[in-house]
Amino acid sequence: MTMQARVRTDSTGNITVHIEGGMDYENIIPLKDELATITSTHPTSLITFDLTAFQLVGSSGIHVFVDTI
Repeated sequence: MTMQARVRTDSTGNITVHIEGGMDYENIIPLKDELATITSTHPTSLITFDLTAFQLVGSSGIHVFVDTI
């Protein structure tokens, strides 16, 4: 299953990550790397995940959310 993620930052510095499709072992590496960059460059920003178009998350995908927290 494919996944697409869009990262948006609002005027106050809060970050929203819109994820569409599914997240599994085969497609999490780019998102994991992007989230690591975001959390290291913006350590005080509020990060919100918009999962309204999210269809599937495998156990590897859950690890990405835990790492971000």
